Amino acid sequence: MDAQSPSRAQALVDCASEQLHLSGRIQAHGVLVAADLRDRRITYASANTSELIGVQAVDLFDSPVTSIFSDEEQPRVEQAIEQTGYRPSSPDLYAVHMTVPPGGKVDVILHRVGEQIVIEIERAHGDDQANLVPVLYASQALAEVTGVSEVEGAVASAVRTLTGFDRAMVYRFDEDEHGEIVAEDCLPGLVRYLGHHFPASDIPSQARQIYIRKASRYIPDVAEGDIPVIASPRMAGTSLDLSRAALRSVSPLHLEYMRNMKTAASVSFSMADGGRLTRLVSCTSEHPRWLSRWRRRACELVVLQAKLQLSAAAQISRLSDAASSESIRTRLRVAMQTAPDIAEGLTADSGDLLELCQADGAAASADGQYRSIGVVPSEDAVRRLVSELRTVGLPGAPWCTDRLSLSTANSLGVVGCLFVAVGARDDFVVWFRRDRPRTLRWLGDPHDHSAGMINPRKSFDTWLEHVSGTSAPWTPADLHAAQLVAHDIESAELSRAQAQLAHLGLYDSLTGLPNRRHLSSRVATMLSAATPENPVAAIFIDLDLFKEVNDEFGHETGDCVLRESARRIAEVTRTGDAFLKCTDAADPPAGRLGGDEFLVLLPGTDAAGATAVADRIRQSFLEPISIRPDLQLTISAAIGVAVAVAPEEPHHLLRRADAAMYRNKRRRR
Repeated sequence: MDAQSPSRAQALVDCASEQLHLSGRIQAHGVLVAADLRDRRITYASANTSELIGVQAVDLFDSPVTSIFSDEEQPRVEQAIEQTGYRPSSPDLYAVHMTVPPGGKVDVILHRVGEQIVIEIERAHGDDQANLVPVLYASQALAEVTGVSEVEGAVASAVRTLTGFDRAMVYRFDEDEHGEIVAEDCLPGLVRYLGHHFPASDIPSQARQIYIRKASRYIPDVAEGDIPVIASPRMAGTSLDLSRAALRSVSPLHLEYMRNMKTAASVSFSMADGGRLTRLVSCTSEHPRWLSRWRRRACELVVLQAKLQLSAAAQISRLSDAASSESIRTRLRVAMQTAPDIAEGLTADSGDLLELCQADGAAASADGQYRSIGVVPSEDAVRRLVSELRTVGLPGAPWCTDRLSLSTANSLGVVGCLFVAVGARDDFVVWFRRDRPRTLRWLGDPHDHSAGMINPRKSFDTWLEHVSGTSAPWTPADLHAAQLVAHDIESAELSRAQAQLAHLGLYDSLTGLPNRRHLSSRVATMLSAATPENPVAAIFIDLDLFKEVNDEFGHETGDCVLRESARRIAEVTRTGDAFLKCTDAADPPAGRLGGDEFLVLLPGTDAAGATAVADRIRQSFLEPISIRPDLQLTISAAIGVAVAVAPEEPHHLLRRADAAMYRNKRRRR
């Protein structure tokens, strides 16, 4: 929107401060009285009570409120008042007889506000309250549809049928309270407003609050005028809260709005959820139209059914989205565990990270690794953005915008951003959405402020606005998913750290082979099941002259020799080799005992098979080890083989293999 002038800013303040609920006036088609809940004596009365009650307002003060009704009706009214005393409202009373003949039969509406019982009286219209067929038809029509758009269309049609008005529209409100007409049913030949938008200012905030508390609003004739509500002497200087009164007078601004829209009568039914006005079913007519209280109640019931169906549809959609999100997160958790690093697992080619939040691009940093997928600014631009975002919002909570101002991002058409920090380090995930250029159809120019004043719009002609620079808005579900992903990353990092600690306890850090502890556990397990048919072979390997290598060339060279020796031993004894079909890839047969000593454990292998493997290991050392271009070392190894055909203590088998190795070493000398 454009910048506000000082006069418009003040007008906005004045509009927002208008106390609609304390107008002190009612519409002229009914009568209102109020009584103290404790003594049931009249405290307020509208100036037109003589029209339906037959008594001037000033003559009603301090009279028992039930006295305005006929003797036979007083118990019925008293019971309704009693019910209203302990709950906000009671069932309406239809076709009630008044004391004075001029009133005849009336419909009575009761509700409680503070310590006052408010009684509104309208002339009975003659509807047959026992005829529920129209309501049943409307309810059945709603029950036959399930989708959100279908329910909105059905309730518009049902309410127009019940009211007989020229047009019925369903307004749906965004989080920013701007509205869109999402369903419409009208007489043939009328201009259609379906798909048009209107600004939040069309329904001021205080009017929205009243719609949240009250299910309907009825204006039968824009020209009928209003009537003051007079306070009794004991209530002098006070105003009656009319926020829940059906007869509450209409704001002059709204009356002008209706005239500008060429509307003579209107009735609206609200849907609220979580303290927010989410939809409004609004009916209009070009001519004054009377609608009985019973008929309005029937419409409220139909709209309530539609609201429940829409809530159910939204809940089903949320559950479906949650199930889909959990499925995606499960795949991401697996990817984070199996990929070389967590960030790579998140940004795999499957695009799960993008699908999770319906994004066009995403970037992740975890354990010092940065990865991205889709439409993403440069890494430098992303890191600058993340640095800025860490200073806004709540620590650990996702932050989002649909209109990113980062120039580098905008050069790619990326304007939506959802960011979440991970843990206490610099890890993060950020999702991006592209610009979503679109054309909005407004009911009149929303930027036309009539020289800065707040006036009802005079034009409702279609006004097109081309909008760019914003993405699709992020939903609460998107933010929740981002928060869960952050938790998943923390869990993956912890799991990897624990796995690394466990690995360090069982595997040699220099060669990556199982260490002495791991080998001792494995040989004990193997030997417990050793039999002649399932022998266990141990091959003991000791590198020749390794100490001299360390002394002459240094420990770095010695480490290179150990790593290459380990690689060759592991390569010879790798899983899938014809000699070693019984071994497990997850538990390699070769390990390092320490220093320059290695051990190979071969379950299900007899002496001949073990000797063949030992020969292959010996041959693998014939090729020199290249330390650097100008240094190549030829290393030999002494090898000993021992086989167990029955359970025995691990150190016995290892001692025999070690002894065999030393015999071979001495024999070679």
